[in-house]
Amino acid sequence: MSGVRRKNEEYDAEDNETVAIPTDDEKAKLSANPFYKLERDSEDQEKARQTQPRLHQLIELQDSRKDTFSLSQQLRASFRVRGACHQPLECQQSQI
Repeated sequence: MSGVRRKNEEYDAEDNETVAIPTDDEKAKLSANPFYKLERDSEDQEKARQTQPRLHQLIELQDSRKDTFSLSQQLRASFRVRGACHQPLECQQSQI
């Protein structure tokens, strides 16, 4: 195959605000050094505490939009009202 190149992207987990996957060295440190594990756990708990309000906002937003049938019903009703004027020129002229 010609013209095909592998795309290799590297990213920093902190820049993307994602969870960093521990390397083999970090896994070994976590299992061997209890103070390192304690420090890492406290950092994780602090980050969880900071992101908790945003997560609650997202959950509330999701719960408010859970009833998709009624939202769809309201949207269709608004389309019917707008659809009463089939040609936009007639609607504009009647409003003037």
